[in-house]
Amino acid sequence: MAARDHAGIRESLNNFLGMKGTFRIVGSKIVSAGDVAIGYVDWTLDAKAPDGSPIRLEGKTTDVMRRHADGRWLIAIDSPFGAAGA
Repeated sequence: MAARDHAGIRESLNNFLGMKGTFRIVGSKIVSAGDVAIGYVDWTLDAKAPDGSPIRLEGKTTDVMRRHADGRWLIAIDSPFGAAGA
């Protein structure tokens, strides 16, 4: 389920970070045009469930980023499982 407000995003991120897993980027490609870019990234996450059993997640994320006036690139759209999660 997509998080649609600050409380939902906070809860999702707290649950994700609470797994205290090891996150790895295993490949990436960035395509940009001016102040907009799209990133394709292969990733894995190894963690433990609350009961201690191992969890392995992996995916191919697709992220849309925008460069702001101060030069920072911020994610505007994050699809952690790319087209498979759409």
